[in-house]
Amino acid sequence: MRNVVASALLLLAGCSSTAPSRPANIAQPQIEVRQAGPMFLSQGSTPVSIDVQVTNRADVPLVLREVEISSPDSGQYAITPARRLFEETIAPGETRKVSLSTSAVARNMGAPVGEPVHLRAWVRFEANGKSFREVVITQFAPLS
Repeated sequence: MRNVVASALLLLAGCSSTAPSRPANIAQPQIEVRQAGPMFLSQGSTPVSIDVQVTNRADVPLVLREVEISSPDSGQYAITPARRLFEETIAPGETRKVSLSTSAVARNMGAPVGEPVHLRAWVRFEANGKSFREVVITQFAPLS
């Protein structure tokens, strides 16, 4: 039994993903994740537009490669996971905005309308040939 548990733990450790860390010589970009318009939640699902705004605080260009959004495992509403690839070069000191579309879905049909929607965004960049990801966790206040 111990061998089975040890093997399972070893397999899980090998399969877990780790986000590449930002190189020490690259300043952390400022990332803001916002809903692009009003979000009216009900007992089903509703379309949601998400804007991701990035300000490059590094002294080298950043290339925005990917944005992936999802909901953490909490809250009455969930964001349907969405992923979009980009090829946006952001010069030092420059700010760029990209958009994604997805939907918000009630996890429970008896969910109270008006509860905030939690969102996690993984934003992947490249700088000086090195890839790294930043994570942003936020919440949106829907209109009821």
